[in-house]
Amino acid sequence: MLDMLSLLACLGCAQAAPVPVPAAPAAVDVELVLAVDISTSMDEREFALQRAGYVEALRHPDFIRAV
Repeated sequence: MLDMLSLLACLGCAQAAPVPVPAAPAAVDVELVLAVDISTSMDEREFALQRAGYVEALRHPDFIRAV
């Protein structure tokens, strides 16, 4: 019986705890996700190629204008 009372008391306290209000969503032009292969199937040369590709793409004037 004491365990049940303890449980009910904990649930009551949990419900009384303040809950943060989520922030309003921010308006954005682009939601960009970069997927990076981190598996062991790639060697160092392929990792370097992947990184260089991201750098080149993110620095490209067309990309910068679009964002």
